[in-house]
Amino acid sequence: MTSLPMLECFGGIPIRSDINIPERHLGLTVAEERSLHKRMINQLACLVEEHIDLDRLLKKTQSKVCGPAIETKRTSAATNNTLIAVASDKAFCFYYPDNLQLIEKAGAKLKRFSPMTDPNLPAGTKGIYLGGGYPELFAKQLSQNRTMRTAIRHFIEAGGPAYAECGGLMYLTQALTDCARQQYPMVGVYPFKTRMLPRLKALGYREVVIAKQTFIAAQEKIKGHEFHYSELCGLVPGKKIQTAYSMEGPGKTKISEGYHYKNCLGSYVHLHFGSNSEFARGFVAACRGSG
Repeated sequence: MTSLPMLECFGGIPIRSDINIPERHLGLTVAEERSLHKRMINQLACLVEEHIDLDRLLKKTQSKVCGPAIETKRTSAATNNTLIAVASDKAFCFYYPDNLQLIEKAGAKLKRFSPMTDPNLPAGTKGIYLGGGYPELFAKQLSQNRTMRTAIRHFIEAGGPAYAECGGLMYLTQALTDCARQQYPMVGVYPFKTRMLPRLKALGYREVVIAKQTFIAAQEKIKGHEFHYSELCGLVPGKKIQTAYSMEGPGKTKISEGYHYKNCLGSYVHLHFGSNSEFARGFVAACRGSG
């Protein structure tokens, strides 16, 4: 019988009621909201110095660090001219760094923008990436920015490639009802609305099978994660929803997801492009070929 290696303890940070990070329905507040003020950061630093054997930890770390992994060949800088606008503000801040890196390696130039405050998409935009976040907390500001909502809707209606996940999907619907039961108009690409629930709707890892080719070929698989308190509602009468994903739900039931409209793909699932980098390459290729 093989013995397991011994785990070494370097200390532990005690619980302090006067030092905490605010929480809400999706967990801790995010870094973009700057909830950790300077005094709290200094308090945490003191706790670490007092209760963690940093000298021993650093010594162990130095002796075990491996060299950097060999990266796959990056697309030459000359071809990195496909501009993809990435929503980035307090409402949209959930991204896997790997996803952004893989998009850049596939030949894209990323430009961050704010759907809350910017009046328009960045000049030269060839594709849009709307990540997750907290659109329900900033629904009023997002709704009031009519010029941005109009710009994104016109871009997608004209066939511009767009990929949206979770909060980004909610933003592209007809309207969003927040936790206070106030409804706000959103971009209006998809023929349905979303509403917040008082309880968790979905949580867990997902394996997606591509049922209909979008940015990646049919029958390809890609993994991701789902975590949200909202649900779809209010389908516009007479409209149909085209789906591109097939995935396993509770009780091993098959669920159709991945909402496809023109060249726009939206989903509640946060896909990890590292599980199938063809998605990133396909998305960039679609953006490069647009317009």
